[in-house]
Amino acid sequence: MNDILTFKPIYKTKIWGGNKLKNNFGKTDAPQATGESWEVSAVAGNASQIANGAFAGEFFDALVKKYPMEIMGKRLYKKYGIFFPLLVKLIDASDNLSVQVHPDDNAAKKVEGTNAFGKTEMWYVLQADKGSSLISGFKRNVNREKYLKSVANNDILDILAVYKVKAGDAFYIPAGRVHAIGRGILVVEVQQTSDTTYRIFDYNRKGSDDKLRELHTEKAKQALNFDGDDGAPLNLKDLGNGTRLVVQSPYFIINTLDIKQNIKTDYTHIDSFIILTGIAGKIFVNLDYEPQAELTAGKTVLIPHIVKNKITLSGQGKLLEIYIP
Repeated sequence: MNDILTFKPIYKTKIWGGNKLKNNFGKTDAPQATGESWEVSAVAGNASQIANGAFAGEFFDALVKKYPMEIMGKRLYKKYGIFFPLLVKLIDASDNLSVQVHPDDNAAKKVEGTNAFGKTEMWYVLQADKGSSLISGFKRNVNREKYLKSVANNDILDILAVYKVKAGDAFYIPAGRVHAIGRGILVVEVQQTSDTTYRIFDYNRKGSDDKLRELHTEKAKQALNFDGDDGAPLNLKDLGNGTRLVVQSPYFIINTLDIKQNIKTDYTHIDSFIILTGIAGKIFVNLDYEPQAELTAGKTVLIPHIVKNKITLSGQGKLLEIYIP
């Protein structure tokens, strides 16, 4: 286990999916109406396939089982075992996504069973059409009773907070916060490894079976958080040397890095694997100064814990840096 890992994307077609990944982000093999591209996944039945090196063709969940400490490090192995804790996606919304909420760990286990996990996530906007907006949280003074009345009256949209967005905006979506990506937006989504989603409202859309898509009204009631909900865009904090903190949470830390020249990364203080996702430009990820992977917008690599201190970055561009605190 001495490789930087690259992965074959897992494409998910959706009724709201688009073609930006295929046409604008180099994923020429993506089918029409691709709504999601799972870039790094160890979800059972939806695990990423390794695309490079000695492990090419193997599935990531199986690799984590074989080399958990080499990939995650001793600390994270002690905390998570062979459960890989993050899932990284690209989401292309050519139409509005459903209004939804994700449970936290406790609510997920209560509703879905003891093996379920919650889903806290972050969106980083890669591209947004002019005038695009998304939903993140409630407007002020919304309580449980007002929410339930809005659901019953089918006017839930009236109590939701809507934000205009542009490339470079970021939103933190903790479990329990109501949210929805709007049409014309493409985001990088970093989340806990979970695929539990409760739809609250879906614009009365029909699925492929010509029936209204299922809503999860009762489950959503148990997952929603009405206390202190502020879904405004994140204010990125300048950390110097071209690094800006996007978000620090119990589940992940995410920074942006502006690469303008060759740099030797210093990950000695980070006891975690590192995931890098390209935002702009072209950056080469080097192992012992030898190029191993190329990052352009929408491409992702994983640096195992065992090689994290042998990495240099070269080229010019911008990327997301993701790891576990």
